[in-house]
Amino acid sequence: MKAFHEKIKVKRDGEDIGVFDDDSEICFNKKNSVVAEKNRHILFSSNDHIVFMFAEYQIGFSKVPLMLDFNAANKSVCVDLSQKKNNKLQKKMTTFKAITTVSDSPYDDVTTGNGQPIFFSYSGGFDRLHGGKVSDTYVVKRTCKRCVINNYDSDEKSDLHFIEETFTNLKATKSKENLVTSDYLCEGATGSSIDGKECDDNVIGGPSDDILSCGLGNDVINGGNGSIYGGNGMDDL
Repeated sequence: MKAFHEKIKVKRDGEDIGVFDDDSEICFNKKNSVVAEKNRHILFSSNDHIVFMFAEYQIGFSKVPLMLDFNAANKSVCVDLSQKKNNKLQKKMTTFKAITTVSDSPYDDVTTGNGQPIFFSYSGGFDRLHGGKVSDTYVVKRTCKRCVINNYDSDEKSDLHFIEETFTNLKATKSKENLVTSDYLCEGATGSSIDGKECDDNVIGGPSDDILSCGLGNDVINGGNGSIYGGNGMDDL
């Protein structure tokens, strides 16, 4: 629906329901429907990327947000699903207790989880996540430049991480109290040019003249006979 979540309302007239984007203009009317029984499988998506359904209680209808999907957003997003004191940089959503999935935007995002398991998907930008004290699932896709997850849990709950990369191309290193996972190897062919971009890379040149360039991450570079450009970060050349 081309309307913001907070402006969307629903009214019931007998067995019919009408969905509005303000107090007077109806978007559509669904005949012979009872939301609480027959339409729980109907999901709505608002203009501000919130996927939700309607549920009927004794006091009337209520919107129940289920998913935050920012894949089509045109700027970075900051979302706080926790019950902690509001951060002025974040959009606090303390009433969204039924949220089960959060998908990031193509830009640099900040997400704060809550006290229930959530499926987080990261596909673009430099993303930062503060998880909750539960078992969450994280999917980091190849198009994500970098993802930093701060999810320390004194109760030692297990989190599941999916990384879009083949097993043999991954490495894990310890940096102080942090676990760093990155591409394991990018091997150069004869006379090749390799650019490591912004991740933590392990780059090995070929036997001929290579140009090996790494970006912002903490990189390990073995140049062989080629030229090396370490870029920014703590690099081992």
